[in-house]
Amino acid sequence: QSKSIKRLVYVGADVPKTVCATSTGGGGGGGASLTSCDPGLNTGDFRTFRFNNGNPDSTERVIGPGTFQGQSVIIVEQYDPQNVITGRSYQQIDANEIRTIATEGFQNGAVALTTVYNPPAKFIRAPAVNQTYTHNYVGTSSGSGLNYTTQYTETIKREADDAEDPPAGNFNACKFKRDIVTVTFGITQTVNMDLWMSPQVGNIRSRTRTSASSGEIQIDLLRARVNGVNYGN
Repeated sequence: QSKSIKRLVYVGADVPKTVCATSTGGGGGGGASLTSCDPGLNTGDFRTFRFNNGNPDSTERVIGPGTFQGQSVIIVEQYDPQNVITGRSYQQIDANEIRTIATEGFQNGAVALTTVYNPPAKFIRAPAVNQTYTHNYVGTSSGSGLNYTTQYTETIKREADDAEDPPAGNFNACKFKRDIVTVTFGITQTVNMDLWMSPQVGNIRSRTRTSASSGEIQIDLLRARVNGVNYGN
């Protein structure tokens, strides 16, 4: 069995503290590189995303500080258009990294699958342009009668800053190339993603291709409320 990756979860959503935005530096497209790629994770923030493949909109909400297996985290939850919870992540954040400790998948409003990452999945918040790093970790999943592990190898590169225009507005953004190789039950799958993150709102757009399916999935920021500011309709 294998689990497809529909979206990326970044550590910081479940961090047990409010993280404020830092200086945004210059804009994309020829000026100085942005010095920040995300606004942190603040309790009460939300982001609604739209898929190009017919999947329903998904809303991500920063719930706030909590604990997971004795660790202080920030909890981030995902909801469908009917306001039914579909996912939860437990994250930690500092000035340099977002770390995902664990995720939970929900079915009919109840936890169906819990995955714990060892070491935690890591995302460097504002690497230098053209910086590349590789991160290896293992996810141990359990629930609904399933117990299995998945090996992850992620290679992430920050490319040149870019201006993007999702439905939520126009943003100068850090662009990342994110390649993920997973091995579950001996089956290898790959995910290749282009990801844009802005200092004002965080994730604004992604384009994903997988070895398990043809075509490209694009996810755009439809609307958001971040640090008390509304974006989009």
